[in-house]
Amino acid sequence: MFSSITDLVVWRAERVPALKAFLRDVSNELSSGHPDAFWACAPIFEALVQSNAVRDLVRAEIERAAEEPLYAPPSSAEALSIVDMREFSLLLKLVRPATPGEQLHSLSEHLYAGVLGSGRLSVDVYGEAPGYRNDVFDRTRRLRAEGMLTLGPREVAGFRAGEQLVHFDGSPEGTLTLFFMSSAVQRLRWVYDPSTLKAVRAHACDRTESRLDFVAAALGELGAAESIPALDQLCEHPAHFVRWSALRSLLRVDFDRGVGRLTEAQRDDHPHVRNGAQRALARLEARRSEA
Repeated sequence: MFSSITDLVVWRAERVPALKAFLRDVSNELSSGHPDAFWACAPIFEALVQSNAVRDLVRAEIERAAEEPLYAPPSSAEALSIVDMREFSLLLKLVRPATPGEQLHSLSEHLYAGVLGSGRLSVDVYGEAPGYRNDVFDRTRRLRAEGMLTLGPREVAGFRAGEQLVHFDGSPEGTLTLFFMSSAVQRLRWVYDPSTLKAVRAHACDRTESRLDFVAAALGELGAAESIPALDQLCEHPAHFVRWSALRSLLRVDFDRGVGRLTEAQRDDHPHVRNGAQRALARLEARRSEA
């Protein structure tokens, strides 16, 4: 068995030469640090899609499972995570037909999609409204439909997070698709209504930040005094929703320190935090006046 995801990736690369070449070439390209380094990886990904790498990988996975009954690769019923690293990830997925009325989700990473097998993949492409901050949710924002493209066997297309939103529609039997994704370039994933194309909500892309948001709220609910230093530190977190959750909990656990943080938050970089702090302080002042 493997002690880490890295060990599993190394094992796969040793058995699939085309995958090994892909990992080497992509890592070399991304190490340049150039803003467009991911897009320079297009021919590398195309070469992987054109190769028999996925076929060889699946065969190696089956052989491994037969040898070790307890071996279970990171996968779901219709997807196999091939590579999941900080810099990029590679996912094999069976894309089913789109569900009518299904909500549209923005991209948190730049994305390439390549069709394997004999299926075809339809892609509805939308443009995101320019000139907005991804981490400031605004219900007035609206997508614009930009048309549809179809990918056939061994064809590849790329899509930019923050500029494009894509909705995939596979064949009735499912379209085997390889997805190559960059590291996260957006903090929030926006959700849009498919009929109006208007934003309806947003949620965190980073699972770690989502967990911190939950933990901060839970600490306030539990009221543990020993959590005060941690909550105080989370009030400086880069994610505004983590800062706000920590601030609210700190107010419950240590009122005086919480008020101090609320006062500071009136100058926060994020408008939701600033406005929330101002409203909370106004409510506190109103209560004092009534007392």
